Amino acid sequence: MESTLIFPKNESINITIKNAKLIVSEQTEFQKVDIWETEKYGKIVFLNGWLQSIEHDEHIYHEFLVHPALIYQIPIAKVF
Repeated sequence: MESTLIFPKNESINITIKNAKLIVSEQTEFQKVDIWETEKYGKIVFLNGWLQSIEHDEHIYHEFLVHPALIYQIPIAKVF
């Protein structure tokens, strides 16, 4: 069932995404995990109600997380 996803950006601003479908909502021992599927942004992951990752922007996270580790841990010759 599709609905409207509303989540806080900060204390005074909420973000609204229409035509979102909740595909996973689980409470683990440590946190609440929600995964939404949207037409425009792909999958969106929330932990304890806070935005963690958007599939549409994944390349941004990837660049900042992976490249520093590659530079310091693996010889450049082995990357290519």
